[in-house]
Order: sequence, then structure tokens, then C-alpha cells
Amino acid sequence: MKTFARSHIALTRRSVLLSLAACAVDLARLEQVDAAGPLNRPLVGAIRWDAWYSPGSVPTTAVQRTLSPQKYHWRLPFFAIEDAENRVTLPSLSDDVMELEIAQAAYAGLDYWAFAAYPQDSSMSDALQRYLKSPSRRHIGFCMFTQLEYWGTEKQPTAMIDQHIALMRDDGYVRVAQGRPLYFLGFITESKANDRWDGLGGLHTQIDRFRAQAVAQGVGYPYIVVTGTPRDGKSWAAALGADAIGAYAIADGQAVGDFAALARVAETGWQTMAGSGLPVVPTVMAGWDRRRAWKTLCPGNRRNSREPASSITSTRRHLRSWQFI
Repeated sequence: MKTFARSHIALTRRSVLLSLAACAVDLARLEQVDAAGPLNRPLVGAIRWDAWYSPGSVPTTAVQRTLSPQKYHWRLPFFAIEDAENRVTLPSLSDDVMELEIAQAAYAGLDYWAFAAYPQDSSMSDALQRYLKSPSRRHIGFCMFTQLEYWGTEKQPTAMIDQHIALMRDDGYVRVAQGRPLYFLGFITESKANDRWDGLGGLHTQIDRFRAQAVAQGVGYPYIVVTGTPRDGKSWAAALGADAIGAYAIADGQAVGDFAALARVAETGWQTMAGSGLPVVPTVMAGWDRRRAWKTLCPGNRRNSREPASSITSTRRHLRSWQFI
């Protein structure tokens, strides 16, 4: 068996990180107050959806099967293993791989990872737990990106709420705007708020309660970014008492086109979110080709989104566009 090696023309995780780092450096130069003063630039983070690290689990089995055909191997993470018959294995997460990921992210200039939140006993939380134990994690901060369902309901909030407040005590938890801990609350829809929290007003009350609990426990007043689709989020983000608005991803689910078209869709989404009157945390896309995922995991779904992965130059250009919001 061999560790996976990609074609030199493929867009890898490392090349994306390098492109973001180069852009971050350029932005820092553009926004430097003066040659001798401190840099004044936005933080650049990356969302982690960690389905890759638990052999035998439902998510790892799914992504391994989805990317098993040879023509999709370039999309595999760098630690994937390919045998003599081109079969692919995603091994368990090791300390060495986590240390390498931290080193790559730090080298690329990323400021933080936003971990997609799952219950503590879920295999999807393995990477977060490994990161928290790493002796090198001081090189990159972290925060949580939480799906609204994992907060539970008005009548039965989940333990995850208290767990995330506890994480904010960590020295590595990223802070913004007067030292406030950054927190993403995602995949919100008005129907979910109605079903789980007795409407937007009930969810607003829970967000206020979350902040009050954090303050009472001495971790600060959380800076909460609510996320959903740009169009829907524009209509309810301010009503939730959010500090900012964002999105997990921005794409046209039916589109077929090049990366430039995808970038335009995303940047239009930024402008739409700006209409909420709140600050925008812009989501920079690196591609959105879901054909294999839909065919393998949802064979009855006819979605055919096909915006290929970007080049380093086009990703940098896309990221730089944030300043025109």
C-alpha cells in the first residue's frame, strides 16, 4: 500500500491553504496602518467537517465509497491510502496526521478552524478531541460551528450548549471584537425555529440565555454568527439578535459552470446577506462539484451541481473580493 499521491494539476487541501495564506498576506499589506504599526486584517478561518477519520463509521464509510472511483481520487485527503488494486482506505486519525494538519494550516496563515459540532461520542468529533490534546495546537485557534438541531428544543435543550460554553474557557478558543468568543450557529430556517423554539422570538430568547450563561461562567459575551441561506438569513438574522450573518456554503444547487460562475454566486450571496444590516462573515468557496455524492448517497436526487475546484489564483481573487461588501 502507498500513501495517496495526486496529479500535479489537482487542487489539493494544501494548495487551497497556501492560496488563502497568500491572499491573507496581500490583504495584510493592503490594510497595514503604516510600515511600523500592527497589521489590521480580518481573521481567516476554515470550516472542518471531519468525516474522514473513523474507519467503519457511517460518515467515513460513505465518503470512502463516494470517492473510490479512480477519477475522483484527486479529491481524497492527503492521508488516504491506495492499494495495488486502486482501492482506497481512509485510516484512523493519528497524532502525526493531526500535527501535520496543524503545521500546514499555520504555514498557510490560517488563524482558526471552525469545527462542525457533533455530540462528544460521535466519530465526527474525533478530530476536535485530537486537536484539543495536541501539543502544537497553539499555532491555530478554534471555535465551534453548530447546527441548530444540536441545541435541542425549547423544552429540552441539549448538553452541547454547556459543553460549548466550557470550550470557550480554552486559551485557544478564537476571540473577536473586544475579546468575545466567536460562535457560529448554523443551518437555521424559520421552520426549524418554529418547530423547536416556538418561533424566531423563542430562538432569540435562547441565544440571549446562551450569552448570559457564558458571561456567568466567566468566558465572555459570545459573538454569534447565524448562518443559513443568504436570502432566508437576510430576513431573520437581525430578529435573532445576532452579531453577524454568514453561510456554511453558497452555491446554486442546479448549476453547471466554471469556478468563476460559482464565485459570482457566492459574492452575490455576500451582498444579499449585507442587506440584513448586520456585518457579514463571507464564505469563500473552493468548488462545489457534488455529482458523485448525489449519485452514491442520494441516487434518486437529480441535483447536478458542477462548479469545479478553483485554481490558486482564482481562489485568491475570490477571497480578496470580501473588501467590496
